[in-house]
Amino acid sequence: SRGLGDYSFKDPRFCRAPLLDATPDVVEVDLVRGVDELIIMASDGLWDVLTSQQAVDMARAAPSSQLASDLLVREAIACGSQDNVTVLVVRL
Repeated sequence: SRGLGDYSFKDPRFCRAPLLDATPDVVEVDLVRGVDELIIMASDGLWDVLTSQQAVDMARAAPSSQLASDLLVREAIACGSQDNVTVLVVRL
């Protein structure tokens, strides 16, 4: 929604400073065959309550990408995430 909606939270005519930023956090890395196992793409709702290592450990333990994604969403909510939680796990 930050990129597509919530215009009143970004428009300086309606607020002194934009409350939302539509700029994503983007990191580019070279993947190493045989070393890199998975990619976790997630919203702040996950990262606000879990560390990267916790998320990786949980995703590794799940038998599929779908179950890993579901597990991470449920864990973030159980940990008290106050933001929306969206997770996509890709096994390499």
